[in-house]
Amino acid sequence: MHLIFSIIALLFIGHGVHMHLCLWSPMQRGDFDISTPGAHPCYRKIGPCGNINSSSSSPRTSLVAGSKYNVEFQQNLNHYYTNFPGA
Repeated sequence: MHLIFSIIALLFIGHGVHMHLCLWSPMQRGDFDISTPGAHPCYRKIGPCGNINSSSSSPRTSLVAGSKYNVEFQQNLNHYYTNFPGA
């Protein structure tokens, strides 16, 4: 019961979260720009993926269930320093 409550709570909390993030790995759909703080390609409020549909020509990353995978991203608004991005 506690697990179900935790999952439901996370779904409600996570639903309202919006961030300025650009994904490096796996590469995000569409444009990628971390040259300026708050760049538009890093802020996509409409889901999924900023309302950018996937296509057969898009790069894809296949993941194996149970395996570990590093996700690399750049926060691109607050805590953004041009000389030290990611610091």
